[in-house]
Amino acid sequence: MGKVVNNQLTSTFSGKFGDDIIFRRIGNSTFFARKGVSKKPPTPAQKGRRHLFAEAHYYVSLMLEDPEQHPWYSIIAKVNCMRNAHAAAMKDFMSKPEIDSV
Repeated sequence: MGKVVNNQLTSTFSGKFGDDIIFRRIGNSTFFARKGVSKKPPTPAQKGRRHLFAEAHYYVSLMLEDPEQHPWYSIIAKVNCMRNAHAAAMKDFMSKPEIDSV
């Protein structure tokens, strides 16, 4: 992994650049690396988590399109110091419900 030093153009990059290079921001520093490629097929547990994440993303898109739900998740995000309503809705879907009594 290489470090970007004194480069105005790439010092704020983050994410994928083309098909080969990934830029990462760690603190105030920018690093670049070659994109990792897994040679192993995903395990059943990985497939399950990926499917769950896809369902969560679909749920979030539905909730944030709903004019009643979007402000609610914005409030939840502010109260819980989250970045935005998207993160709050994602956490809501991914968290298991807590049952106090039956």
